[in-house]
Amino acid sequence: MINWINKSSFEIDGYRITLDWAAGGSKRASSERNFTMMKGRDFIDHYTALENTGIEKVLEVGVYQGGSVVFLDRLLRPKKLSAIELSQEAVPALDTYVQNSGGRVNIYYGTSQDESLKINKIIESDFGGEVDFVVDDASHWYEYSKSTFHTVFPRVKPGGYYFIEDWSWSFQPDFQAPSNGWFNQNSLANLAIDLMEDMVNSDGIESIEISRQVIKVKRSNAPGRSPFATTARRSRQMNLL
Repeated sequence: MINWINKSSFEIDGYRITLDWAAGGSKRASSERNFTMMKGRDFIDHYTALENTGIEKVLEVGVYQGGSVVFLDRLLRPKKLSAIELSQEAVPALDTYVQNSGGRVNIYYGTSQDESLKINKIIESDFGGEVDFVVDDASHWYEYSKSTFHTVFPRVKPGGYYFIEDWSWSFQPDFQAPSNGWFNQNSLANLAIDLMEDMVNSDGIESIEISRQVIKVKRSNAPGRSPFATTARRSRQMNLL
């Protein structure tokens, strides 16, 4: 249960989470009882809907200041939560939280979301080879996000979910200018099309739900195969900018 303090911060289980989104990254550092989470308030309901649904193994891709780690851990109460982060710079408040978790929470700094071998080793060692819930809030770049999905989704248990955040960034005005550093990056919306195609061509994906904030992919009960093994679009493939 969360308790909103104001429009941009709430308390959960004795911790305060402050929402602070900024282009290029929030400059607000987390403290041991007040963590920064770089999301808008409109993201929160997507996660609170999962409270008390029996999620036990959580993998988060992209940590930043650690607010989402604390939020997901206190909200879902999983038996194990592990997260990877590209930056090698530790977050002191988050490290303290991890140390106090009794081994339930792990953070792997200096880990890129396209390091398939390393991620597979983490899933094996921390989760016994299978996860219940995955959140990709890392690069938001098409190729990297697709690589992570290809690696991790086959490890999601039947009925589990894989969330991909901020898929719509390329349509926002700030990213339309050629001077923007992401201008030449392929739109993450391409991945939404890839996933719809894969849902039709294989049995691994049960359903896809797309909102403004998040793509939610549900794992089916079928064994399935590695994602994106076949394509049927031919010349109909799109390149969304």
